[in-house]
Amino acid sequence: MPRILGIPNREYYGDISKLRPGDIVDLIVQEHKAERAGKHYDIRIGSPKTNLLSWSSRKWLPEPGEKRMIIRQPLHTYEYGGFEGEIPSGYGKGTVRKALSGKIVITDVSPERIIFATADERYPERFALIAGPGKRWFLANITPTEYPEYEKPKFVSVPASAVDHFIEKMREGDTLQEKIDGAHGLIKLLDRSVDVLSYRKSVTGRPIVHTERVFRGVRPQVDVPAGLRQSLLAGEIYGVSGEKAIPPQQLGGILNSAIMRAMESQRKGDVRLRVALFDIAKLGKKDLRDLPYQERMRILRETILPLLPKDVFETVVEAKTPEEAKQLWQKIREGKYPRTEEGVIMRPAEGKPMKAKLMEEEEVYIRRIFPGEGKYSGNAAGGFEYSLTPDGKIVGRVGTGFSDEMRRMMWERQNEMIGRVARIKYQGKPFESGARRMPVFIALHEGV
Repeated sequence: MPRILGIPNREYYGDISKLRPGDIVDLIVQEHKAERAGKHYDIRIGSPKTNLLSWSSRKWLPEPGEKRMIIRQPLHTYEYGGFEGEIPSGYGKGTVRKALSGKIVITDVSPERIIFATADERYPERFALIAGPGKRWFLANITPTEYPEYEKPKFVSVPASAVDHFIEKMREGDTLQEKIDGAHGLIKLLDRSVDVLSYRKSVTGRPIVHTERVFRGVRPQVDVPAGLRQSLLAGEIYGVSGEKAIPPQQLGGILNSAIMRAMESQRKGDVRLRVALFDIAKLGKKDLRDLPYQERMRILRETILPLLPKDVFETVVEAKTPEEAKQLWQKIREGKYPRTEEGVIMRPAEGKPMKAKLMEEEEVYIRRIFPGEGKYSGNAAGGFEYSLTPDGKIVGRVGTGFSDEMRRMMWERQNEMIGRVARIKYQGKPFESGARRMPVFIALHEGV
C-alpha cells in the first residue's frame, strides 16, 4: 500500500484513552478541496503525545445549539496539522489550507465521547464529540446559551460603626456574615454536573461560564437527583493561596482570562478557586425567594451542599449569637481573618440585609484605556479614565493598583473594558470636578 501524506496507517484511528481530563491540546481545522470527496473540513484534536485524532465534515463547526454528523478518519501525524498546499495524487488529492488553529481543554473523555471547551478564547465554547454507528460520529456545540432568571440581592450600605450596634441588638434569626471580596456567581445544578456562572452577561449575550476556570479544566461529575436539577444558587467566587484569600485584583485577572491562561495563573500562584454559597433562588423548578432567608440557608446546607464537591463549595461563615458575631467582627476589623478584609453582611430576621465595609470605596465607569509607559509601553495599559455615571463626563483617571496581568488584559481588550464598572478606593473628600483623590484600583465589578 502506498504511503499516504500525514497518515502512518490507514487502518489505525488512534487511541482516545490517551486524552485526559484537564489536558490542553490543539484543535485544528483544515479546509480540504479534494478531487474525489469534494470540499470538506478535517477536524483534528491532539498533541505531539497523541498525534491528531481526526474527523471530516461537510460543514463548518456547529454554532451553539447545533449538531451535525461527522465521519471518523485515520489518525494523522501531529506535524500534518501544519500542512498547507497541494496533495498531487492518490488518497486526498487536492488542496489543503489551515482554516483554524487553537487550543482546547479536554473536560471529559470516554471511548464513545469527548467533551472539550475552547481554551484560548475569552468567551469559551463547549463541544461534544459522540460516537455513533460505524465511523459516524456527531459533533454538538453544547455552549450554554440560556441566562438564568435571577435578581441580584440589594444591600443597604451602612458605616462600619453600625456593626457594633447590630451585634448588641441581635435576636433569634439575626446573623452576621463574612463579606468575602470576590466575584458574585450563580451556580446551576444539571443532571450530571454543575455550572458556575458569572452574574454578568458577556458581549455575546450568552452567560459567562467560569466552571472550567474554577475546576482547572475539568467539569465535575455530580449525581443530582431529578427533583433538584435546574436548582439555582448564589455564591461568592474567591481564590485562596495557602490559607489566605487572594486579592480581588488577582482574582479578576484569573476570571477574565481564557481558560488556559487562568489555569496557568492558578498553577504558578498555587491558587485554588472556591465558591462560598450564601443563598438559593430555586430548588429544582420551585422559586424560593419568598421563603425566609434562614430557611433557604438550611436547605442549602442540608440538601444541596452534600451533593457538591467539597474541595470547591462551602457556605459562608455565619455568626448567629452576639458572642460569635463579636469574635467574627473583631477578627475582620483587625485584619486577622484569612478570608476577607472587606467587611460584613448583617442579616436581620426581618428587614433588608445591610453591608458594612472597612474601606471607603467607589464604583466608577471605565470610559477610556490609556497606554502604559516604561516597561508597559506598547504592551499594557497605564490605567483608565472614568466617569461616575454610565454616560457622564470623564472626571478622572486611575493608574495604580493593577497587576501586570490586569494591565495586559485591559490593553488587549480595550473595547470590552469600556462601560465596565470598576471598584476603586480613594482618600479624603473628592475634588469639585468629581474626581477622587489618589484613587487606587481594587477590582472589576463582576456583578453588573
